Amino acid sequence: MKTTQKSYRASQLLLAGISGILFNVCLTSVPAQAQVVRAKAWVWANQPNTALNTPYTPDLNYQYNSTNATNQATRLEVGQYRVNFPGLGTAGGTVHVSSYGGNHHCKVVSWGSSGTTQQVRVNCFTPNGVLVNGRFTVLFYKESRRSTTWTDAYLWADQPTTSSYTPSNTYQWNSKRTINTVSRLGIGRYQATLTSLNVVGGTVLVTAYGSGSERCKAVNWFRSGGNTLVNMNCFNSSGNLVDTRYNLSYMTDVAIGIDVSEDTDYGGYVLADNPTAGFYTPPPTYQLNNTGGTNTITRNSLGTYTVRFPYLKPSNRTTAQVTAYGSASEYCTVNFWNSDGSGGTNVNVKCFNSLGNLVDTRFTLTYLTNQQILF
Repeated sequence: MKTTQKSYRASQLLLAGISGILFNVCLTSVPAQAQVVRAKAWVWANQPNTALNTPYTPDLNYQYNSTNATNQATRLEVGQYRVNFPGLGTAGGTVHVSSYGGNHHCKVVSWGSSGTTQQVRVNCFTPNGVLVNGRFTVLFYKESRRSTTWTDAYLWADQPTTSSYTPSNTYQWNSKRTINTVSRLGIGRYQATLTSLNVVGGTVLVTAYGSGSERCKAVNWFRSGGNTLVNMNCFNSSGNLVDTRYNLSYMTDVAIGIDVSEDTDYGGYVLADNPTAGFYTPPPTYQLNNTGGTNTITRNSLGTYTVRFPYLKPSNRTTAQVTAYGSASEYCTVNFWNSDGSGGTNVNVKCFNSLGNLVDTRFTLTYLTNQQILF
């Protein structure tokens, strides 16, 4: 059948209109960049003296990014660093920092998204509070697990002089779908209530927040009235209690930054609670090794310890975080980690008093890998 010019023109206009509608629908249907709801990344920042504002790639054996991107670190000034985690640009989550290989101490200054990248700022200090170039490990993770299966939480305590408050919902999380709160018990003394985490055991990480030289530690944690309470103390470089901000994480597993439908990763933790013992096994309730191995601790010398995690590999994207434990002003650092010679890992920890001298003290240690447990 022959088509007239008029009917052909009409059909062209109709098709153009339909195409325009479909084009507009497609445009309006394309969502903005998806918000990251769960993630984890870490770095061993092993080159503390690089040229200013010159990014480098930290050792690939000791860094990880859940998007499979390669992380970078940059020295901004003496003792001041920025770590970039590509693909993890999001609000929220939490950060922990441990100094590595010396008696300096490091802390998180800030973290947040820059486009699609998560940027973490870290400062490092001498024992007397002077900025100094130093190595460190840094861990970022963001959670979305909401299930009775999990008993974990984190928060950013950002109101150091407020007597009692609820931390920002953006920067706190509780696996039981409840809200964490914080109370100030006195100068530099705080208690976090992790609501509905009705369990004994687990572990904690505490990291001071801000640009100054303050440092924080865990005093203790315990179950009370169906909740878990965590006490923390914060100190200035002289070892005196001081009000400051901090990040707190509580864990009973090492499945951080992983969706409940995914495989989990091998890892472990310990509470090293017997600082003068030559060799011991930490309390079963306060240690984890999800290979089924039993972690042990050896005191090598004053303030120097080796924590053995059997069957957990020592390299190929692993990391360690340490937090001093107790009410006084001691702090601890990760000295190194390596193979135990039997397929596991030894993590060497050193602890110091406020003068930077080695001292026996208690600590928590968390060791993470990217090696998946396949179910």
